[in-house]
Amino acid sequence: MDIKNLSKGLAYIVLFIGVCAFISAAWVQYNFGNIEWEQILLNLAQPMDGVAIGLVVSGCVLIFVVGSLLSAILIFFVNQFFSAKWKAHFAFVFGLLLISYPICKWHLINFFRAQLTTSLIYEQEHVAPDIQTNGRNLIMIILESYEKSFQNKDVMGQNLSPFLTQIQNENTSFKHFRQLKQSSWTITSLMSSFCGVPLKLANTFVNLETYRKFVPDLPCWPEQLAAQGYEAILMKAAAIQFTGTDNFARQHGFHKAVGSRELMDKYSDGENSSWGLNDTTFYKAVKDELKRLSSQNKPFLLATVQADTHQPGGHLSKDCPVIYNDYRDAVLCSDRKAIEMIKWIQAQPFYKNTTIVVMGDHLVTSTDIDSVLARLPEREIFFTIINPQIEKKPQEHLFTNLDIGPTILDAMGFEFNGRVGLGRYFYSS
Repeated sequence: MDIKNLSKGLAYIVLFIGVCAFISAAWVQYNFGNIEWEQILLNLAQPMDGVAIGLVVSGCVLIFVVGSLLSAILIFFVNQFFSAKWKAHFAFVFGLLLISYPICKWHLINFFRAQLTTSLIYEQEHVAPDIQTNGRNLIMIILESYEKSFQNKDVMGQNLSPFLTQIQNENTSFKHFRQLKQSSWTITSLMSSFCGVPLKLANTFVNLETYRKFVPDLPCWPEQLAAQGYEAILMKAAAIQFTGTDNFARQHGFHKAVGSRELMDKYSDGENSSWGLNDTTFYKAVKDELKRLSSQNKPFLLATVQADTHQPGGHLSKDCPVIYNDYRDAVLCSDRKAIEMIKWIQAQPFYKNTTIVVMGDHLVTSTDIDSVLARLPEREIFFTIINPQIEKKPQEHLFTNLDIGPTILDAMGFEFNGRVGLGRYFYSS
């Protein structure tokens, strides 16, 4: 093969890669929103089974087939309308332009530059939790992608969370819960809340074994609760294996971590989504677990993560009304299901010695109401504490998931230094 044909072949390969890269970025944006490059890499390091695997597989097939077809059309166009001298040049340059789209969208240059940057923030600011518990129970109801912004009736069409708004107004609520980079998807939100640090890659390329171990030397506060006699359980409506959530939980203080795969046989009603158990079914499993935990003669931590408000379109239970025929219906129904769960807990004998935290894990990324969300003047995550041990007036702070852990521990009346990881409790001034 002569140099001219070789250069033309390489140019066409670059064009094909560019087309596939462009389609890949567009497909990820459509299905998952403005996610970060590290989120993609970290997800590749963890098991993909149990999640909407059909979506991922169909996406790969779509990208390859459409990429091949478009590349063939572009090559035909180049051969028809460009002289032999310029064919390879045009294909090569156009391919590079297409490749530049995901590079810019995922800020890949900044990502690689960051790998060469060091910081002393952990040496200077990180504080290992040192907690003395008092036997008070904790239930965390973590709502997928649930925003306080949903209450803006002028933008959303109505207050999409009327019941949780009432709970928020009647209990301890905090304003200005903002999303921190590297805490914008569920596992990073959990790690930030329970350990006080964001989940970041240590190296440019993912070491599968390192991230399946999930930072084994990192001190997290559920570990200290477990060491003082608490039984700690994590329940997810989606697959607990996705993004290594089960590995994280078991290695950082939780005695048991279960998800849709473990719960499906007993609780499935045939109406579950590709992401897992619907809220109706999931909360049945949560109630059974609470009955078991409360029958033991020891305190407990139960963290639950529901999935009906998962993007891109939400997943509506069969007993939920269709009002908007978009993501807002899932939000409305999730609000009703959550309040039913909360009221059930409040009617139980163990409630007197139990604090409930209701919170979103992160902001909505990509849904069929993106144009509506874009009109919100300010977006923040939902966070309310019900039945705290202490009565303090909430202070006005900007805060993130890093501050969730120390604030919950303070609300429960635990003795500690007010800090966990990089987070600080925000009752203080």
